[in-house]
Amino acid sequence: RPPPGPRRRLARRASACCSLPRTGAGGVKRVCVLLAWSIARDSRAQRTARTMARHAQVDVFHVPDDAAGGGDPFEGVANVALHAVARPERLLDRALRHTLYPLDARFLADAVLSRGAGSGAAYDVVYAHDLPTAWPAARVARRQGARLVYDVHDLAVETIDQGCPESVSPWRRLKHGFARRVMRRSSAAWERRFVRRADLVVTTTESYLAYLRERYGLRGGLVLPN
Repeated sequence: RPPPGPRRRLARRASACCSLPRTGAGGVKRVCVLLAWSIARDSRAQRTARTMARHAQVDVFHVPDDAAGGGDPFEGVANVALHAVARPERLLDRALRHTLYPLDARFLADAVLSRGAGSGAAYDVVYAHDLPTAWPAARVARRQGARLVYDVHDLAVETIDQGCPESVSPWRRLKHGFARRVMRRSSAAWERRFVRRADLVVTTTESYLAYLRERYGLRGGLVLPN
């Protein structure tokens, strides 16, 4: 039997997400999708949102950038609303980005809670794309009684790189090394907590799923290739 094609895999992804019923509700009606970068850069997130939109209203909160180009990738797609959120560039935000990395995109939670549920209807599912959105997703889900889906595109903890140029001073090299260690430890600690908190963990390869099971004690999980 041949493996399922892209459309069938996408259908499985939407089915897995939208089959998580909200307690006391009649199925999934509203989904909140979080990205800490531009949706224009992420074809996986685009396909996921389009497919879930067949089953529910999908609100996508992302951080646009000029390099990714403008335009709405969901133009003409029913049941998908795109919300652009500006990334704060205060000193505290820059410091967190290079130390307590899981808190870098915390501003997304404020955007969702103030704008996404303005109609008064809570979300049934919060769909977090990768580690930077885990903290805001958990906050939104806790406030609204929603289920959590965590989509692991990459092994963020293993790819954190605060590379320091060879020509810098020893003090700056020491500072970069310290920041890298803090980022790795804080990211690993938070991802372990979030993986266990999520109602469904989705990733792209069998090796990634095995990593999550071994490192964090994940039970279950779903592999959905790009």
